[in-house]
Amino acid sequence: MSESKERKVHKPELKAIVDLEAVRGVKTISEIMQSYGLHPVLVEQWKKEIIASPSALFETKRDPKPAKNNKAEEERL
Repeated sequence: MSESKERKVHKPELKAIVDLEAVRGVKTISEIMQSYGLHPVLVEQWKKEIIASPSALFETKRDPKPAKNNKAEEERL
């Protein structure tokens, strides 16, 4: 019976670094792949994603800040 491999989960920081290097063209895909131990197809996919939708980087929603002390705020008003 064959053993199944678990998929690696890469941190967003690594994806950002790899994407920047790939988009800038400072290093070739082969150099990036060897530097970070990634498959070249994965590097190309990440590069295409960032070029296709760069606005997605800034679409994350932030949670509202919790109220610190409502009583003190009411008294101040």
